[in-house]
Amino acid sequence: MTADHPTSTPTDDTLVEDAVEDDRRPARGDVATLQWTLSRGQARVLRASEEMLVLAAVLPRNSRPLPPQGGRLKLRWSDVDGLHERYGSVLGLSSGLLHLAPDGPSVTHQRRRFFRAPVTVDLTIHDGQRTVHGETIDLSEGGTRASIGHETLLPSTHVTTTLTVGTTRYRVPCRVVRHTPHHDGAEVGLEFGPIPASAATMIRKHVFTAQVRARSNGQHR
Repeated sequence: MTADHPTSTPTDDTLVEDAVEDDRRPARGDVATLQWTLSRGQARVLRASEEMLVLAAVLPRNSRPLPPQGGRLKLRWSDVDGLHERYGSVLGLSSGLLHLAPDGPSVTHQRRRFFRAPVTVDLTIHDGQRTVHGETIDLSEGGTRASIGHETLLPSTHVTTTLTVGTTRYRVPCRVVRHTPHHDGAEVGLEFGPIPASAATMIRKHVFTAQVRARSNGQHR
């Protein structure tokens, strides 16, 4: 990493909130809140794909029955990117296992310390045993969401990520906070460790430029 000693440290008064539609789904191991008519419960995600979610549901006593097959309920879960909501259609419930089909887009309520914007740069991720190549989907001072092909990086793994922002190459300590497989590859969420002030400044400039470009193109992030 560069030799700058001052680091960018987030503070509580830099939190940013907005809401965007996207195509998120909870990852295996996530705990989600289930909401349906005047009731709520909790569930742990056992399996997640584009077509189906399998959850181990825990329903409170005296709660209303879950919606029947074909009914809808809302899932709420959180990760480093914020609070997410998505509706699901009930496929079935058996022995405490709830099967849902994602229904419609998800909504991410971003409550984050830094602004994020769609910024695409190449990156390499080193986990101590191998090097994984990919590219960023979006970027902020606090981390990045990246596409890594069909590789697997387990959540909570500590890695070193190398990426070039502007004309400067940075080596950044990171923690994997999410791994989401798709039919055409996988996506990871990386949370940055302390970064040099120069890197934080450069990322801010890139994020600001990307936000201006997105708004001029009629997009909202």
